[in-house]
Amino acid sequence: MARDTSISPSSHFANIVAERVAVVRAGTRPLEQEEAKLDLLRQTLAAGEAELDQGQGLDGEDVMSRLIG
Repeated sequence: MARDTSISPSSHFANIVAERVAVVRAGTRPLEQEEAKLDLLRQTLAAGEAELDQGQGLDGEDVMSRLIG
């Protein structure tokens, strides 16, 4: 049977762990933001694809000619 073991790291090691956790959190925030952007992009693309499937798309050549002039 497994035993629970508890340890108390010294303040030196506790500080090292705290610093590493802060670095991981700082690195995770931008990843979460990028994933949110990708999710929005995927939703937008899916909605556009559904519109195209229903014949609600725009003529690409017409759009480009208006954009380019």
